[in-house]
Amino acid sequence: MMDRWVDKVAVVTGASSGIGDAIARRLAKDGLKVAALARRADRLQALEREVKESGARGLVKGYTCDVTSESDVDAVFKKIEKDLGPVHILVNNAGVSPQANLTDMDLANAKVMIDTNITAVLSCTKAAIASMKPNAAEGHIINISSIYGHLNQPMSIIGLYSATKHALNILSVTTRSQLKAENIPIRLTTVSPGLVKSEMSAGFVDHLKLGQYVLAEDIADSVAFAIASPSHVNISDIRVEPVSDFKY
Repeated sequence: MMDRWVDKVAVVTGASSGIGDAIARRLAKDGLKVAALARRADRLQALEREVKESGARGLVKGYTCDVTSESDVDAVFKKIEKDLGPVHILVNNAGVSPQANLTDMDLANAKVMIDTNITAVLSCTKAAIASMKPNAAEGHIINISSIYGHLNQPMSIIGLYSATKHALNILSVTTRSQLKAENIPIRLTTVSPGLVKSEMSAGFVDHLKLGQYVLAEDIADSVAFAIASPSHVNISDIRVEPVSDFKY
């Protein structure tokens, strides 16, 4: 069912590592032209090269971008349209999760988290919809949330992170409703991972040792599943958690 997306353009934010890297590779394997956004140019160059060497049907082209900067986002989407064509898929994956109690957290770090986990999603979503709408073609937005966006009593050290993911879930619902009300053929799916083995989860040492995690590739598979679903179906939310007993 991914054949209808072959040669279409997918933008993936936070693509230089972890979940974003895995999603970019998976979509390129399925034949899409992937615009991979991140700050680390060396990682993006390596991703481009490795996907090309893998013989994937599609491609990855890296773009250095600070997604917390609206001007950066607007400029990079214009460049993507010029280089690859109009956007059909957006994966809002970029996110940060510094761990600290709210009373101990530096406000500068808190602002970075809010800007990355929420404001950047708004900027990228606006830019993507602006690229999709003139074509009146099918589009899909994937927001990578977290299981912590569904919990009412998360650990205190990730309280603000959890709050940003709760906010993202509400934004996803309201954006989906707006698209439906305006008869815009863009679907929106929220994917909520549990603990994923990645650079971001390095602090969960005990859980990682016990194998209480899922892989970035599992999340990429879930993204592909949502995108590949029939055009008359909107998969609203997918939660991906380890089978083993994990205490959130």
